Amino acid sequence: MKHNIIKIYISEEVISDLDFELEKDLHISDEELWDIQTAPIPKGIHWSGEADPIRIETLQAMIDSAKKNGATYLEIMHHEDHKGYYVIGLTFSRDSKTFAEVEASARQAKIVELEADLEKFDRGRDTILAQLADLKSHSA
Repeated sequence: MKHNIIKIYISEEVISDLDFELEKDLHISDEELWDIQTAPIPKGIHWSGEADPIRIETLQAMIDSAKKNGATYLEIMHHEDHKGYYVIGLTFSRDSKTFAEVEASARQAKIVELEADLEKFDRGRDTILAQLADLKSHSA
């Protein structure tokens, strides 16, 4: 029997300009030139190439946010242009539903979300129009 396992993306957080964050953490001014030198790497630590250091607290906050949104897994991708990372929260569904059914359910959830956004916009628009009418009536 073949099972449908569906990867469901839930959230995305982006952290960039980690070099500037490091400058702040190390109290290096914008005018100073600096370069990081790597000490010899101890046996048992595998360094595979370019990476940007990120504060544990920052990464933990991104993980907590993804988890709060329902993610049970992460994909972490390097942001090559701006020295940082994309932290993508996701989950998997092992389900008897077909991919089309999951896709339809996700579309329906997005429709509900957009309708709620539109309702908030309409309420805000009505408030602004009332304020505008009030101002116009007092300026005459």
